[in-house]
Amino acid sequence: MKYRITIIALSIGMLVAACGDVAVNVDESTYEPKLVLDAYIFPGNPVENIRIFRHYPLNTNLTLADLAVSDAAVFLLNTATGDSYPLVFNPLTFSFGSPDPTLIIDYDTEYQLNVDGTVAGQALSASAIAHTPKAGFQINEAASELGPLKYREKDMQNHEKNFRLNFNVSEGAASYIVSLIALDGSEETFIEDNPYGLELDMILDNGGDLNPFIYQSNWLDIQLAPGQTANMDILWTETWFYGKYRAILYAADINFKHYYLTHGNVQDIDGNLSAPKFYIDGDGIGVFAAAIVDTVYFEILPE
Repeated sequence: MKYRITIIALSIGMLVAACGDVAVNVDESTYEPKLVLDAYIFPGNPVENIRIFRHYPLNTNLTLADLAVSDAAVFLLNTATGDSYPLVFNPLTFSFGSPDPTLIIDYDTEYQLNVDGTVAGQALSASAIAHTPKAGFQINEAASELGPLKYREKDMQNHEKNFRLNFNVSEGAASYIVSLIALDGSEETFIEDNPYGLELDMILDNGGDLNPFIYQSNWLDIQLAPGQTANMDILWTETWFYGKYRAILYAADINFKHYYLTHGNVQDIDGNLSAPKFYIDGDGIGVFAAAIVDTVYFEILPE
């Protein structure tokens, strides 16, 4: 079992790249138009929120409407049956989806996303394949530890209690990734008695905001037979506010896992340039991934 904790937000959204230092000279002459895929499919759910963006040179003022390639031709192909489904653009959500509400993503099925669009006057094409995990994944709320708990509450043996998710695993899932959202996260509910000794004024006085603390994530790699159960602890280093939280757990495919683990890559510690791991052919970057999803809630009580 391999367990890794992060304190970055799980942003199931488009990639935003940033340069680390001036190891290379980046200017508009290096700009190469690309289609940016921000696309996830979930078994048992309709096809929606498939976002197709363009990227821009550095130091460009953007709006969401500028980013969306609204006139792209987007199709979702079931590679087993050969059925291809056209997706249409929704100007309210700046995303593509199926006009047929009865089209539901299947378990244990391979899908290919095909996109044709024009960026900066260039005709571009991109495609990517994702395979949904088999059915079986589900959070067992009765067997989970969801509180409510006081912050860093201790048991009779003086050991800290933790929130814990118990869940059934699914065959075909490469990793289990949890997104934590502090629903009541604010300056008033920030916990200054945290393990890192971070005070609210320290964060705000340096121009920071609370979003990186409101949105947290971690992941678990585990190999168990289908139908067996696993546990994922939610640690106190991942909770920064009193109040209610939403925990969204994903049984993720390999595309989802590698994008999550590498989406912030820009430069290695030794100075070599690095990049996220994409599974996209053609003129595209970003992610097309599959996961089964389940959601629970928990609460941290004030002292």
